[in-house]
Amino acid sequence: MPDFKDLLIKFDSTLRKYNPKNYERLQPPLPGQEIIHFLDQLHLTDPDIKELFEWKNGVDVSKGLNKRHKIFDFGVLFPLEAIVDSAKNYPHEKPGLIALIGDSAGDSLRFNNERDADYGKIYVNSVSLLSIDDPYSYYDSLSSMLKTTIEAYETAIYQYDNDKNILEVDWDRCWKLSKDLNPGSNYWLQV
Repeated sequence: MPDFKDLLIKFDSTLRKYNPKNYERLQPPLPGQEIIHFLDQLHLTDPDIKELFEWKNGVDVSKGLNKRHKIFDFGVLFPLEAIVDSAKNYPHEKPGLIALIGDSAGDSLRFNNERDADYGKIYVNSVSLLSIDDPYSYYDSLSSMLKTTIEAYETAIYQYDNDKNILEVDWDRCWKLSKDLNPGSNYWLQV
């Protein structure tokens, strides 16, 4: 099994090939001390999270997002500054679930930072999927999130349409792939 750094290299080349417009929106990483500063504020010590933000610092969300801005099925990687601001400004939300990825509708994928049996899983937080109060685990880990996303692009489950400027998703095939690659996540056990 490849280590996380190898997955990031593969993910980088996958995005360059299959979703170059949104890849170009990704910001370069912050200096190492700034990354550590922000991760400390979030009480995040997971080495994969640190490597993720050493790769890129998400997408500049200061001008807003729209439905065209998608790298993942739930949007884009947020920059560390926005993640910290969100955690400070919305303390009523589950503090152990750190929003990493999101879209213009307010849906997000969140890293479980609680030191429990589900530590490191990625949870979906979505009004439309009715998973706000009781979120579901969506990916078994950051690694499985990257593996799932890479395979979705490589098998045309995710297709970026340059003419429409939108990420198209074949949801039936996405469901099967995600369920196969994330057997420990309860979202894929529904229906």
